[in-house]
Amino acid sequence: MKNSINCLTLLILLGTTQVYAQADIRKKAAVEITAVMRKKADAVGMRPMYESALEADNGYIYTKKTALDQLSTDAIYMSKAKNIPFAVYGAIALKYSELGAIRSEIGYPQMDEVKMKDGAYQFFERGAIYWSPKTGAHVVRGDVLQRYMNEKYANGFLGFPTEDLKITPDGKAAYCYFEGGCIYNNKKYGAFVVAGGILHRWSEERYERGFLGYPIAEARAARLGSKTNEITHWSQEFEGGMLVAKADASQVLMVPGMNIQNPKDFPGIYATYRAMGGVGSWLGCPVEKAIHGSGVWLQQFMRGYIYRKDNDAIGYTIRKGPIWNEFAKRGWEKGCGYPTDNEVVKGNTTYQVFSKGTIYYLGDVAQTLWKEGDNGQWYLDGKGNSKGAISTY
Repeated sequence: MKNSINCLTLLILLGTTQVYAQADIRKKAAVEITAVMRKKADAVGMRPMYESALEADNGYIYTKKTALDQLSTDAIYMSKAKNIPFAVYGAIALKYSELGAIRSEIGYPQMDEVKMKDGAYQFFERGAIYWSPKTGAHVVRGDVLQRYMNEKYANGFLGFPTEDLKITPDGKAAYCYFEGGCIYNNKKYGAFVVAGGILHRWSEERYERGFLGYPIAEARAARLGSKTNEITHWSQEFEGGMLVAKADASQVLMVPGMNIQNPKDFPGIYATYRAMGGVGSWLGCPVEKAIHGSGVWLQQFMRGYIYRKDNDAIGYTIRKGPIWNEFAKRGWEKGCGYPTDNEVVKGNTTYQVFSKGTIYYLGDVAQTLWKEGDNGQWYLDGKGNSKGAISTY
């Protein structure tokens, strides 16, 4: 009867429905092995135990003895490779059994359970199980676990995992959600944390299945306030663009590049913004979402605009100020055409070329000048006072 209980417990711990030869299941470990594992059981207060440890899958299992109707998952494990016994018990043992125990993807335990202020954790050959009363027990492994380590595991801002590691529907990434955010590990780009307002906005875009696709970089802090160390914004790059969030998450805006799910949807603003340096550029952070109309995409930033004509490979910037005001006064692209270059500064003169002409700003006299059909040549020819409509700014 004792052997029958021990064997049934072993089958549960192995986490498999396969029928094994009874002789293999009942193969007892050497007396010396059982003695070593019993010593560990005594050390952690795991009593009573069965008479003998059993040999199984490149190691040994020594299970806790219970009544017939209360089979225990608490046990001492020892791999032949490490040859050191470790105890697995409680909520972590239940999770370990659910995963398949020694035949799961995480293999044999490599340490005893470690208590934490809010829970506990235990590392195995190829992963770890974290548990807290609030979140339950969940497994984290692979590159996601490595990235989790960089954030101080459960002691960091991510806290405990709230679910097991999973694979995305397209099979391209593994991910795990935590109390403070998530980690996505894409085979192409690597493992990155997404959290806070950026995570919420990404969820509205249907995560990797939406416009933005997968994250391709870590979130970066921007210190744009009057205080040197004050973080005012966070930005994070994705396959299809960038999300920029205020530090208090009161506003999160997308700088769109290309819709990953529908490449024909191509605002194309992100490429220009990224090439300029993103949040750290003179443009600063976006202040409005990108809009589309009259054959152009336009997005407003703190100090200017990115303006991209449909079908153009790149967009151009227009600074807030005299040139933008003149552009608006003349009816935007209807009067000036589309920008064909960024602004150029020559001494006290700033100008920008459009498809129908050039807008000049004469800094020494604080005036703007529109030259129709001009391609910046008026300045280059040295005709600073030649004919042309002048308007005071």
